[in-house]
Amino acid sequence: MRTTSVKERTVQFGSGARLVGIATEPAVQVEGKPAVILLNAGLLHRVGPNRMSVDLARRFAPEGLMSLRFDFSGIGDSRTRAEGLPFLESSVYETREAMDLLESTFGTRRFVLLGLCSGGTVAFLTARDDPRVEGAVLVNVSGHLHGNDPQLGTYLRHRSMRRHYFRIATSASFASKTWRKAIATHVDYAGLVRSIMAYRPRPRGPQGEVASDLRRLQERGVSLLHVYSEGDEGLDYAHVVFGGRLDRLGSAPRSRLELIAGANHTLTLRWAPNYLGDLILEWLRSWA
Repeated sequence: MRTTSVKERTVQFGSGARLVGIATEPAVQVEGKPAVILLNAGLLHRVGPNRMSVDLARRFAPEGLMSLRFDFSGIGDSRTRAEGLPFLESSVYETREAMDLLESTFGTRRFVLLGLCSGGTVAFLTARDDPRVEGAVLVNVSGHLHGNDPQLGTYLRHRSMRRHYFRIATSASFASKTWRKAIATHVDYAGLVRSIMAYRPRPRGPQGEVASDLRRLQERGVSLLHVYSEGDEGLDYAHVVFGGRLDRLGSAPRSRLELIAGANHTLTLRWAPNYLGDLILEWLRSWA
């Protein structure tokens, strides 16, 4: 991993300087390039799963890209918020505060947001609402394409898991390994069958505010990189949302879909984060 030509500094920002992050700067910043903001994956500290955010930030620097990885309030070194806002509302607000910091301190006005799991949801929602975001990398995200409809969200979760279990057991590249583990260990087969059989397919595509959100991002020219691991149920979520036509997710203007065969949700295998980094850098070079 190349770490030469990299400068890192601790930053505090937001009201009362409650948010803490690490800004990674290239020795020579290339004027006009966007800054990359790496978001928390769930409740994980800003280093990311298996230090993935640290490694990615240090890969971006030799490309002339500044980056910031920071903790949302109540995670890692960042203090909790006093007003108790819902997580998605506060995290979008704090991501915009991170952009404010980079804009006022370094003059950066173009941004790419990168998030895994819930961090990808925050990236999607912030890109939707803030015109400074020109690109977003959404890694193993589920829950971002049904808007505020809880009934639709429940339906999609059940349908996604039904499809996920079936796909992992029958067509995944590691299906045989899954069966060997299932045979060797205790599995609640009755519960598994109930989960698989409880919900029947019902084709549907993005509707209502979801379709509007995607259309608005396309009209603004926001570049989206959707990345799914083969072993992650987020892949099945997207498949269900798009009515079995997952190709629609990558066929829209400035939208790209990549699948990482053999990888799991947090890209635990040593090669997987490096593969993800290669994907992101190639994607950034293509437009940024």
